[in-house]
Order: sequence, then structure tokens, then C-alpha cells
Amino acid sequence: MADHFQIPAGTADGHYEIMRRYLYLAPERFFSRDVHHEYLDWLVKRHSSHPSELRDYMTENIAEIDRALLFLREINIEDWHDALVDTANEWELLRFIETKIHRAYLRLVEGVLTPLVRMVAFFHRLDRNAGVDGLDTFAISKELVNSPLNVLIRSYHHLLRNGVGHGGLIYHQNEISYRDKKGNEATLGTREVVRLFDDLLDDCNGLVAALTLFLMFHKSDGYFMPEELLVQELAEETAAPWWFIEGAMRLEIVSGSQLNVFARSSTKDFQKILFSVVQSGILAEALVPGYDRYFLSIRGEKIQGWVALIGESLRAHRTAGDELSAYSDIIESKSFFSDCKWPGWFHRVETIIKSFFLFLPLARREWIAARGIPQIVPRRAAMHANSWHSVLNGEVVIEQPDPDIIRKFRRRIIWSVLGIATRTLRRVRYYPLGFAQVAVFCRDYRKRRLKGYGLGDDLVCTVRYQSLGRIRSPDICGSTVETFGSWRIAWNRAWLEREQIILNTPLPWCVESTV
Repeated sequence: MADHFQIPAGTADGHYEIMRRYLYLAPERFFSRDVHHEYLDWLVKRHSSHPSELRDYMTENIAEIDRALLFLREINIEDWHDALVDTANEWELLRFIETKIHRAYLRLVEGVLTPLVRMVAFFHRLDRNAGVDGLDTFAISKELVNSPLNVLIRSYHHLLRNGVGHGGLIYHQNEISYRDKKGNEATLGTREVVRLFDDLLDDCNGLVAALTLFLMFHKSDGYFMPEELLVQELAEETAAPWWFIEGAMRLEIVSGSQLNVFARSSTKDFQKILFSVVQSGILAEALVPGYDRYFLSIRGEKIQGWVALIGESLRAHRTAGDELSAYSDIIESKSFFSDCKWPGWFHRVETIIKSFFLFLPLARREWIAARGIPQIVPRRAAMHANSWHSVLNGEVVIEQPDPDIIRKFRRRIIWSVLGIATRTLRRVRYYPLGFAQVAVFCRDYRKRRLKGYGLGDDLVCTVRYQSLGRIRSPDICGSTVETFGSWRIAWNRAWLEREQIILNTPLPWCVESTV
């Protein structure tokens, strides 16, 4: 992670686990790379030229930035971002757009994009000696549309936002018309609306990833870290198979200030919960200091309760550098409710079993990497029957693919997609494979984007296995096709040109060209 984001050793005292989500979690890992690069580059240059002005702006608007991060996290945790959309079912597609896309798009524009990009427009106006009042979303887009940073607002559609915000919607066959108060109207296809939202969410995640890195790099320069980022860092550092922090909220109580931390537990072992409570409390005080009390609310299937920790004691032990055994006086009060009657030896056996299944995928991944086998990530699979044979289609992601690797491990590519296709199918899974075509990508996207990706340069090739002669399927347009027996690989010209790869087809493969 540190290598991927070029994070120097010692940055933010090692507290940068929050960046892990931009590598492994959806939809964060789909973040826009170009928006991330442009925003981070602007922040670094602005800090170099006008550090005090940028620091003062962020300090004055820290509450607004903190809310933007909270809104983005609430949208990111919804479970439909990587789901396929049935475009053939018009009713389900319109319901999806009406209940999810429109609501989330409006909140992203108003609550996330506007506060984060307003900072750029603010200093853009200062540089040309213009007034900085009235920087709403539309004014920001007008300010940046002709600037080098117009990529930051490329996913903002003014009429879509106004149509959703003011109820100016007219539904057509596979289209939606958006109308503002002045009568201006734009008609967009339903797929285009979904794509606009996906792009906006990726751009917002790119903005936040850039802002997070900048604040970590320049923490010693007097920039305040938004509390929402610190809470998210707390959740990442304390995450365990049985423990996850869902959020936090600051409160004012009679005895002073209190930070409420809400955690969810999935274990029946009280000792595991107590360990996570102490660990979370210590890290909460280190990351979000200054509270008189840290209150952890725990919700689980069998054990529920709360623990109140003394902020002054946590702070004293941290500043003194005490060992964990010295933290015995940090608990002010606690209460737990449990209907679990399992004996202690059962929890120990359960821990051993869970540890085995937790580390088994890691050991398997290391075993595969040691033998030069690429990591193949199956993303989507569709399977159906054709007479007494099965037909398979799907997509996989291979980072840093190589033609020789794909030829050598073509069977593993098919098997990986077959593995996720047969999890839900029953009858078809027992049929012999008559046709399989898998698209190989070098970068991950949403499943709904991969399904209709087109001829972009992140599409590496298609790998086909065919034993049924009656099935006909076109290759990638303009591709270079290599064949060997029942195998057929169509290399995407756009990817070959971008990577500057000249195919050296080995025997017994032979080449044929398509137009």
C-alpha cells in the first residue's frame, strides 16, 4: 500500500491504513486516477506557493469538509455499487434509478463534490482578483470549465441535478428528461444516467483519496485532519474478523465532552470483545484526542453492551508510553448482556478454526505467487445450457498481464470464471463445457461497466475455448487473433498499442487477422 501511493516511511506516524480501501474495497477501489492526480497535484502546488492561505481556508471550512467525508462514506457502504443492472427489465431499471441513483447523485453533488471543489474555485478567483462570494455548484462549474482543472467537475450535469432537485423529471422509453425551473431540458438514456452517477462517485473518491494523502504528507505543517478521516482510520486499524467500528459521534455531556464509538461484533467470546474494546479505546484517544470520555456501544448477535473509558487516564498512559498491562484503570463503567452459555474451551477451538480459514487464502496466494502463477480475479460469470453442453461468458482482471502468461494459463482463466458460475447453478454445472469466452482486463471496474466495456485500452484480450461448432461469436474488432486447436485468443489492438507490445506468436499457435 505504501509503495502503491508512494507514502514515505513515518508518514502520519504510520496511521495510513485508511488508504487500504482504495486498493481492495468497492466502490473505493474504482476511484478516478486522473482526478486523484490532478487534485493532489493542485494541493501540493498551492501549499508550495501559498501555504498559509490554504491552511487558513481548510481550518475555517473543516466542518464542511468533515461532513463531506461522512456523506461519501455513507454512500460508499451501500451494497449496490458493484451490482449488475438488468437493462432488459425496464421497470427494475427505472426503480433502480429513481430510488438509488437520483438520491445518491444529488447528495454527492451537494454534499461531497461542491465542498471539495469549492476550494479550487475559491483560489482560482483569488488569483484573478475576482470576488469569492456566491460559489454554489453551478458557479463552481462555470469557474472551472475552461481551466486545466475542468476534469474535477466533468461528471457534474447541471440539468440532471436541477431536474432531480426540483422534481422536473419526465420518463420515456429508455430515456429520462430533466428540466430546470427556467424550462431548460436535457434528455439522457437510462444507461447514461447510471454511468454519470458511477463516474461522479469515482471522481469523489478520487478527490477524497488525494485530500487524505495531502493531509497525511503535511500533517506537521499545521493542517487539521478532519475527524471523520480519523474515525475511518480507527475502523481500519481495529478491524478484526469479529469486530468492526461502524461510526462515531461527538456528544456534550454533563461531565464534559464524549466520543461515542459504535461497533458491531460477531463473536460469542466475551474475552475477544473486551480485547477489542480496550484496543479501540486506546487508538481512539490516540487518533481523536481531547475528549473527557470515550463511550463504546457494542451490538452483536449474542453479546451486547457498552463500555465507558476515562479520557484522562488514556491520555496519561499514552503520553507516558506505558505498556498495555498498565491500562487497568481506564474503564469507568461497563455493562454487557449475553445469552451465550458456551464454555471457554469451545471459544479456544473456535479461534483455532477461524484462524486456519483466515490464513488459508493468504497461504494459497503465496504458494501461487511463488510458482509464477498470476493472480486471476474473476469478476462476472454467466452460464447457460446449449443442448447437452454448457456455454460460459465472463470477465477476469489480471494486473500487469503478459501475452506469454495468458497463453500459458488460459485454462486457469476459464476455470476461475467457471468457479464462480457454478456456485448458484445446479443442472448446467454437470454438462461438458462446449463454449467459453472470457474477457481479460488489466484494470478493475464495476461489473456493470465490465459487461458493456467496449474497445477501451484496459481490455487486454478475449480467451475462447470452443468444442461446439454451431456457436458463432465475433472477435474484438480489429484484433489480432491467435488460434491453437480449440483455443482462440483475440488481442485488443488498443491495449497492444498503449503498452507498445509486438506479438511474437510461438508455435504451435498461428495468427489470423480480423477487421
